Amino acid sequence: MTQNKTDMRNYKTEYSGILLAILATFLMTLMSASIHALGNRVPLGQIIFWRSSIALIPICVFLILQQKFPMGLSTQRPRLHFVRSIIGVVSMAFSFLSLAYLSVTMATFFVYLIPVLIVPVATMTLGEKLRPTTLLATIGAFFAASLILLPNSKSGIVPNMMLWGILAGLGYTLTMVFVKVHVKKMTATETPESIAFYFALTGAIAGLLTLPFGWINPSPQIWGLLISSGLLGGAGHAISIHATARSRLSSLAPVEFSGMAWAILLDILLFSNIPNRITLIGAALILLVAWWSINSARI
Repeated sequence: MTQNKTDMRNYKTEYSGILLAILATFLMTLMSASIHALGNRVPLGQIIFWRSSIALIPICVFLILQQKFPMGLSTQRPRLHFVRSIIGVVSMAFSFLSLAYLSVTMATFFVYLIPVLIVPVATMTLGEKLRPTTLLATIGAFFAASLILLPNSKSGIVPNMMLWGILAGLGYTLTMVFVKVHVKKMTATETPESIAFYFALTGAIAGLLTLPFGWINPSPQIWGLLISSGLLGGAGHAISIHATARSRLSSLAPVEFSGMAWAILLDILLFSNIPNRITLIGAALILLVAWWSINSARI
């Protein structure tokens, strides 16, 4: 009986982590749409500053609502925060560059190379047990994401711009694999809010250092995009870390592919990029994989 209660508690924890991951993915995709809308109109350092500084607001709100402010920001492992934050800011820069040169859908594709690489990395470095269903779900999700990328490669973007976007996307993928595994280790001793807070603080400082190189005077529309990117990114990041703390990385990997469907929807609604039949099939397969992963989360 005790074992059954423990199994049910573990299942609920894993299940809630997966649902949080879906919500975080949606918020982060909205943030990506805001960054894409900014395009090349705003210097990269200025975008990073406002995305990071505004993100401190929802993070602090989370702490206040949980009555953990400022105690929740205490840490005994500042070196881990420093390493995670520096690599995270580099990864953020790569991500924003890819969004400047590619559509939201194409830039989001590189986000979903991360779970494919995380599954073997988490198995080797964190000792997570790789279940056959998780492996099949991850392979299936990657195949579906590839279907989405193929038709978009024929867009009218100038080839060298697309190349820069692809290279930035690959840089983002490689750095984020390190960040995800590093964060999973940190959640054993550090609060999700403290991890998100020090990352955002580091990003704000790094972005501010670019001020001497020239910032623009934003229009009301650009101000709205900068502020929304910070609020969405801060909330999405904090929720994502909560999901990471609750569930195994290998379980979250296939679920996070659902963000590709959000990217397609936002491309349609906000940027009038209409997907073709192959793209829609790929999106449907991704949602099916996410549903399957949720229902196979029982430990």
